[in-house]
Amino acid sequence: MAGTATAVLAAIQSLLRLVRDVSRTSASGFTGEFKKDCTDLSRRVALLSHLFEEIRDFSGGLVESDHCFDELIVAIQGAKKLLVVAANFDRNIAPVDLVRGQLRRARERYGRPQNSDKEVRPVEEAVNVNNLEVEIKVETLLKEDVSEGDNQNEMGYQLESSKSLLKITDVDGGDNSTNKIADGSKKSDVPVIPVDFLCPISLELMRDPVIVSTGQPTLLANRKLKRSDGSFRDVSEDVEHIELLVRNLSSRSLEERRSALSDIRSLSKRSTDNRILLAEAGAIPILVSLLTSEDSVTQENAVTSILNLSIYENNKGLIMLANVVPSIVQLLRVGTMETRENAAATLFSLSLANENKIIIGASGAIPALVNLLENGSSRGKKDAATALFNLCVYQGNKGRAVRAGIIVVLLKMLTDSSSCMVDESLTILSVLASHQEAKAAIVKASTIPLLIDLTRTGIPRNKENATSILLSLCKRDSDNLACISRLGAVIPLMELAKNGSERAQRKAKSLLEHLQRAQQTYERSYIQRWIDGGNTTCPKTQQKLKNVTLTPNYVLRSLIAQWCINHNVEQPTLLANRKLKRSDGSFRDVSEDVEHIELLVRNLSSRSLEERRSALSDIRSLSKRSTDNRILLAEAGAIPILVSLLTSEDSVTQENAVTSILNLSIYENNKGLIMLANVVPSIVQLLRVGTMETRENAAATLFSLSLANENKIIIGASGAIPALVNLLENGSSRGKKDAATALFNLCVYQGNKGRAVRAGIIVVLLKMLTDSSSCMVDESLTILSVLASHQEAKAAIVRASTIPLLIDLTRTGIPRNKENATSILLSLCKRDSDNLACISRLGAVIPLMELAKNGSERAQRKAKSLLEHLQRAQQVQHLLQARRNKILLGLDLYFIVFAKFI
Repeated sequence: MAGTATAVLAAIQSLLRLVRDVSRTSASGFTGEFKKDCTDLSRRVALLSHLFEEIRDFSGGLVESDHCFDELIVAIQGAKKLLVVAANFDRNIAPVDLVRGQLRRARERYGRPQNSDKEVRPVEEAVNVNNLEVEIKVETLLKEDVSEGDNQNEMGYQLESSKSLLKITDVDGGDNSTNKIADGSKKSDVPVIPVDFLCPISLELMRDPVIVSTGQPTLLANRKLKRSDGSFRDVSEDVEHIELLVRNLSSRSLEERRSALSDIRSLSKRSTDNRILLAEAGAIPILVSLLTSEDSVTQENAVTSILNLSIYENNKGLIMLANVVPSIVQLLRVGTMETRENAAATLFSLSLANENKIIIGASGAIPALVNLLENGSSRGKKDAATALFNLCVYQGNKGRAVRAGIIVVLLKMLTDSSSCMVDESLTILSVLASHQEAKAAIVKASTIPLLIDLTRTGIPRNKENATSILLSLCKRDSDNLACISRLGAVIPLMELAKNGSERAQRKAKSLLEHLQRAQQTYERSYIQRWIDGGNTTCPKTQQKLKNVTLTPNYVLRSLIAQWCINHNVEQPTLLANRKLKRSDGSFRDVSEDVEHIELLVRNLSSRSLEERRSALSDIRSLSKRSTDNRILLAEAGAIPILVSLLTSEDSVTQENAVTSILNLSIYENNKGLIMLANVVPSIVQLLRVGTMETRENAAATLFSLSLANENKIIIGASGAIPALVNLLENGSSRGKKDAATALFNLCVYQGNKGRAVRAGIIVVLLKMLTDSSSCMVDESLTILSVLASHQEAKAAIVRASTIPLLIDLTRTGIPRNKENATSILLSLCKRDSDNLACISRLGAVIPLMELAKNGSERAQRKAKSLLEHLQRAQQVQHLLQARRNKILLGLDLYFIVFAKFI
């Protein structure tokens, strides 16, 4: 085995040497008719180097036989010889040689005598005289062949094709030859085959025609450039000027090089003709060599010139052959910002060719592009995003991008509304989400709620991409399917499936089908009876149930209700013969209650303001009294009417309506019905302009509804957070409490933290924290402990010089406040040496040690973690100080010795 492995490695080394030889052969460029073919062949051979290097570096067992590598060596040696021959190919080959070869192949194919030259020799002699004689001899020859009878059809084909190839014409203008051929055709009964149906090599009717890309001959002939319409333009002066500029690129004078580069940059930007002429003048290899210049201006102009040249499709291959990618990647890492921007744009342009995606991805460009995406200028981020998107179309580059940390960067941009990169982030994520590593990273970052939010509130393109990402995350993943179902994705998906773009509709329908297959809906009483009977499998699919939690299907309930209305069918209710089921399984007769409640609900739509007010007041009272009343009011259809009354111009009606909805939302099953009635916009409006009691109850309603996780996303996206922050700052004592509880609950969802910070919540909380008369210290610390993990909130807290106050609270606060203050300090100090040094300097260690010993369980855990961070920071500081002292001691000794010598 060891011997075989050694032989394989030796074969790989030989292959790598051959590939390098081919690359060196192509470094000087090719000329002649086969320039494009040689360029393509050498580029494809060069691509093999990546495969051979991976095999060489492979740590597992290699193949036991090296015969396959021997065949590869022979093939690449053949390619190398072919390139050498093709590069020196003589273009002036007489057409007669081609004809002779074709006739010889035909003779061998159809069994002609090997020693007979009479068919060929007359043709050879005749070609040397003139075209007319060629015509006569070929005609005579082929007529003899036709008369023999065996191969009439085949030789008839040869006649037609030979005339086409030699372009024989009747120079005397006579019709004799034409008539003879026509007579011959009639005698042999040979159909005339269109020239396009014949193979140019064998001159036979093609059985399996294939297309070959022949490339384009040089567009420059005798200093004339061929236009798109077929005419030629004289470019002698342009060529002379460009050749002078290209020579100046190699000048020893920096100023001459800079001037030439600047002119080339301008010319290459101006027109396609200039890009062709510059490439023909050999500018590309010199420009690539200038990328490694130590002069930043030279680097910038060189990379921009290459970017402009790459716009012309034929130049891309020449640029790649000049081995441009390593230099571009180096500029991406260390160049000026404009140089890095243009380097990223160049990689995007080159990556439009599929084979270049592989080379660029393997070159180490992706980590540099991810860094530019994260830390670049606005234009740099755009250029990096387009390049990364194009590279990640190739499956092999997706893993590289994920390992380079692209997911974290994209998600950061996705949640930062000021970055203006939401579109780009979603587009790249939609490409990456099919990759397993990317999928795991996206799910780990808790991005699903944000994506569901975008399916509701994003622009059409973002809705489309968010749906595509969700579909990729949920394929063959029941956990993610359950998550998006639980977070209320069904409603926006149904909306997209109906009214979205073509792609959005397709993706939404597919995702809804996955959801339908992943879960079953039953009538609650029947499935509960099934589970109570000890069954642990789904009655329909017979699959084992993951848990026995029953989730209300509000969407289906709403659809059933709408269907019943449309078809004049009585809606199914929780009531059976006006009897309500108690928790113990027995039934209570509620006939009188139902009649009374139905009357009140009808009066809500009365034209009389007094009747509406009276009905609302009674409903408010009933909904506060018991769960049974909340169920009966919902069954009577009160919720949609109450939501419509929130927009009434009567302040009393508004107040009673919002309070009734608050009371009804206490019953868990009513939350979904309230959200389906689109209550949030009206509640947010009341938060802004209602009376103080109305605003208080509106805030409390949002808190109650936000207890369901999926509602946190909807409420956060509705604009409720700024209105709640305003109530927290300027409301009554009760209003501040209600706003604080609602904001705390909403900010548990990561996507709402940024919204709260941008609404100015940090300033309000810190103001309440320092105001002992506000009685809101507990609430302020609780909300800050949730927000402190967010980067924007963290920066705002530190900027407000809050650390001394938090340390003071760890000493003097009540136990709950000590716990929250420690939690906030820990969030501020994670991965932040400046904040660690600050709390150490301000004497936080003693109160933290006390909390670590005697605090609550959570306080102990947070204090111990913070003390460990402080200890590690001090150890690093001592180590740095010791090294500094050694260096200073060494310098002192050096100066002492130096002074003695002096």
